[in-house]
Amino acid sequence: MQLNEGFIILSDMQGQQICRHLVAAGQGLKIKNNHHARDKSTAINELIEELSQLLDNPLQAKAFLNAIRQAKPRYVRDQVLLFKQTIQGAEKSIIQRALDYCSDNQVVSASDFKAVVEQFSKEESSSFPQLSSKIVYMNPLNKLPAVALTQPATSCMDDYETLLKIKD
Repeated sequence: MQLNEGFIILSDMQGQQICRHLVAAGQGLKIKNNHHARDKSTAINELIEELSQLLDNPLQAKAFLNAIRQAKPRYVRDQVLLFKQTIQGAEKSIIQRALDYCSDNQVVSASDFKAVVEQFSKEESSSFPQLSSKIVYMNPLNKLPAVALTQPATSCMDDYETLLKIKD
């Protein structure tokens, strides 16, 4: 640590600067970076507005995302980005069903919303069995089918010897 032109400079063992802070004017005052005090809610508001416009019911989406903001203010950015990732990877009908479910059951988490979307996607894909194929892997250590245990017919060597003697 060194004092240089009104700044406290913290460095690592090799002399590389880690951070630089302005020296406080009075004694006992906190030294803090102003970036931490900035209001970042406008960017989150814009993101919520943008995502809600992608869905069929923008008011419901805004209400859901604002409920997440109220419940998890510290992690709201992560939650909104997870919500964005979830809606980009699913069908609109499934997203609307999941949003209805979350609104009806007071679910206020993007990870829970994602789980609901995944569950609804599984249910929808299982309702169309002709589209999915079933792959059965045979494990040789398990019980083999009866057909695999049948012995092939064998020939008698005497039959071959008699056939060969006739030609001579």
